Amino acid sequence: MSQLNNPTGTGQSPAGSGTLVAIGLVIAVVAVILMNVYVEMRVSAAKEGTITFFQFTGSLDAGTEIDSSHITPVKVPASMSKAFGQDAIRERSDRPGTPADGLGFELYTSVVEGEVLRSSLFTGEGRRTARNNPELGEHQIAISVDSEDQPANLAPGDRIDLYGAIPLSRSEKNMVVMEYVRVAAVGERRADSADGTRANKYGSITINIDPAQVPLLFDIQRRLPEKQFRISLRAANDTQTNITGGEAVINPAVLTALRLD
Repeated sequence: MSQLNNPTGTGQSPAGSGTLVAIGLVIAVVAVILMNVYVEMRVSAAKEGTITFFQFTGSLDAGTEIDSSHITPVKVPASMSKAFGQDAIRERSDRPGTPADGLGFELYTSVVEGEVLRSSLFTGEGRRTARNNPELGEHQIAISVDSEDQPANLAPGDRIDLYGAIPLSRSEKNMVVMEYVRVAAVGERRADSADGTRANKYGSITINIDPAQVPLLFDIQRRLPEKQFRISLRAANDTQTNITGGEAVINPAVLTALRLD
């Protein structure tokens, strides 16, 4: 008999085992690639920063008054924030975990679990528009601001410093006019950012200030060369002020320079 014949089953691989091994290798390679992409995305997000929005934790009917139990924060990379839309409500810069427009508003329409918290959900006939309402003793006023040179994605609840090009006898001097002013609302978006991503920039904003400051601030704006202020955004934990009198007080040096004191 020929010695080339092998016993039945000896030295033979199970049918299809080579294919299974190949598929396993492909899956392993894909898993490694996906993990690397995920890690790169996390690293990129950490470098560029995140923006916090909110989602509903369950379905709610129209007329429900929103409280903290109805929503949960969700952080997204800043570059992806535009996907949430223009009216998505962000986290308050001075109160982490709280929506910029506050709580206590009634829903104008029903929502489902996972839906993004938006200002448009609170607007409609007989409803209040979501915004930061004035506190006791405050007034809200609208002022013109430089839409080309301001922080991107300014939102209600942010704290800002106001600057102005104060005209002197023979020149102009950029001076801080007010510090730690609370933004109550923003106007219509004026421009996109230079790198092509959408960024909210406004020609006017509404701020909350002491009623005694209102006429003086209007007088200052009227005397500025461009009739508008420039904005510097405060960090959430930055409450330091250098102007005598503290937050939202007009700089006495500006009043002196404009002979308004």
